Amino acid sequence: MSRVKTMVDGVTITPLEEAMGTLPINSIPVGAIEKIEIIPGGGATLYGSGTTGGVVNIITKSNARKDFINADVKYGSFATKDTGIAFGQNISDNLYVNFAGQYVDKNGYRENEELESKSFNGGFDYKINDKHRVKFQSTYYDDEGTNSTAVGNSILEHNRKKAGDNISSDSTRESFALDYEYKPLDNFTFYATAFKTKYERNFIQDDLMSGSQVSDMITGLGMPFPPTINDKFIKAVSYTHLTLPTIRL
Repeated sequence: MSRVKTMVDGVTITPLEEAMGTLPINSIPVGAIEKIEIIPGGGATLYGSGTTGGVVNIITKSNARKDFINADVKYGSFATKDTGIAFGQNISDNLYVNFAGQYVDKNGYRENEELESKSFNGGFDYKINDKHRVKFQSTYYDDEGTNSTAVGNSILEHNRKKAGDNISSDSTRESFALDYEYKPLDNFTFYATAFKTKYERNFIQDDLMSGSQVSDMITGLGMPFPPTINDKFIKAVSYTHLTLPTIRL
């Protein structure tokens, strides 16, 4: 993960800390994506450090400045429900607004596995005049889920969907980006970007199992005693602040 830089409209979303564990790629509503650029190999000259494995740049429809609206409803295996809506509208010749939202609710293969997530993306693009332009974009993502730890093969032989210790998790990601463009000449443009990202994940593992789970563990593993109670809580928070001016000729 640390060798590939992933960005949305040129702003990185790769967590700075490996403790964050996952790339928050699912925080981007599918309906908000226009295209995806993939650059293999290094890209430090243009995109900075962390690009040894390449660069993935997700371009949203906020850059298209075209009127559109789409909505979709999906249903799949494991009671998966996925709904989304996205639209963009030119309010005037100078002002363009966009919004996208997505809701997902699904179960997992094993017992007690489920995930619910909500994501939103929106902003505006305002052309002050022929030389000055500002753009604001924000993203919010929230999920809550439950799963479990691994269990022994002897238990899986009787029930392949059997859950282990319960694990509850939730994560929240918020990001804001403000772009400024100044074009004094036809062949000279100055860009400045300021953005803030906050990504928080919480984990709670509960080793207190139900009576049936204890019975299965004793039967399957030959345990002469019940498991001890041990609650585990892990919390990780990542902040990113950056102001980056660029010049393009």
